[in-house]
Amino acid sequence: MDVAELWFFSDTRFNFIVYDYTSMKMIEYEIKVLDINIDEVQSILKQKAFKEEETLHFKRYVFDTIPASEAAWVRLRTDGKTSTLTYKQSVKDSIDGVVEIEVGVDDFEQTRKFLEKTGLRSKVYQENRRTIYRKGNVEASIDYWPHIPPYMEIEGKNKREVEKTLETLGLATHRTTSLPTAAVYELYNVNIDSYKKLKF
Repeated sequence: MDVAELWFFSDTRFNFIVYDYTSMKMIEYEIKVLDINIDEVQSILKQKAFKEEETLHFKRYVFDTIPASEAAWVRLRTDGKTSTLTYKQSVKDSIDGVVEIEVGVDDFEQTRKFLEKTGLRSKVYQENRRTIYRKGNVEASIDYWPHIPPYMEIEGKNKREVEKTLETLGLATHRTTSLPTAAVYELYNVNIDSYKKLKF
């Protein structure tokens, strides 16, 4: 996505750049596929001509909104190369059920300090790994989180593209959800918020 605008913040305490990727709400078209067999899924992806791109190691801080809401949160995330600041809201459990607004930032820790100075407080720190596969406009990733089984996330440009990919990969009958990762933890009887630092 092209960068629309760029802001530069600088004072004695902070010096970082925010890239405005979007000025409007965007619907994410994605679905999580649970209880997958890693070897089988990797084999199917290869058969269906998905190309493995990379494995990322994410670090993130999660902030409550003001006022706090169980359905909305702010995420500051980095893979060591690219950092983003994202507002996310879960409106329903479906492929098009998540609204997000995202900007890129150039300094992970400085952005955290900036947010905390504005009154936001990070409630948890989390780490996870993601192996990304791609075919055309579709991204299929295998996500690894501490204390729960890995799951696949499929993201496309529209709802039909995601549905078609589920069918193509033979995953249409699997247990799926678009709810946030915290809700996935609950499905495995784990309270993610009980881990103030969630690491492998």
